[in-house]
Amino acid sequence: MPRLIRLGEHRMEAYLDGNLLVFHHSDVPGIVGAIGDTFGRYKVNIAQMAVGRLGNEPGGKAVGVLNLDDVPPQESIDEIMGHPAINSARFIRLPAHGALPPWMPG
Repeated sequence: MPRLIRLGEHRMEAYLDGNLLVFHHSDVPGIVGAIGDTFGRYKVNIAQMAVGRLGNEPGGKAVGVLNLDDVPPQESIDEIMGHPAINSARFIRLPAHGALPPWMPG
């Protein structure tokens, strides 16, 4: 399965398939819990999560990648974006592992 091992200067290991939420944030306590609570209220299951720190030092900039079982409602992403420590969030839909993208002939 393809994996993301680096995003800019952030090192991590995340699977690249299906529904992803990629977010940049400050590395402070409560981020993972806030995102989990938000998606829990919207019934979106988090299948996997990876976080990479800039320079591997606590308290700095970080990036997170969530693999989601379902497409999250826009309201949930808007709520996540409202968290003061989250700088950006983007939903990305990739083909499932082993599937070709719709634009690539089979």
